[in-house]
Amino acid sequence: MNMVSLVGFLPHELELKASKNGIDMCSFKLCAYSGKSTQLLKCVSFGKIAQNMTKNLQKGALISIGGHLEGYTLEIDGISRLTMEIHVDTVHFL
Repeated sequence: MNMVSLVGFLPHELELKASKNGIDMCSFKLCAYSGKSTQLLKCVSFGKIAQNMTKNLQKGALISIGGHLEGYTLEIDGISRLTMEIHVDTVHFL
């Protein structure tokens, strides 16, 4: 089962964009605390969730997200790298 549930802060302002297919999307980082360290996690939301997030949230907001991990390969300088991001299914404004 591929499920992710996190609570964290938004370190940057959100921006609504359209994907190549015309679907609204919002790519953002989530600042989550893990023990003594802080992690910046790549996240993306789509459709109504993306619209509501950009309309109602601003830098520094505390949120809870639920979603799943998606992996994809990037090629940088001829080297393939696997990267992961969280595709957000639910958001709770805290």
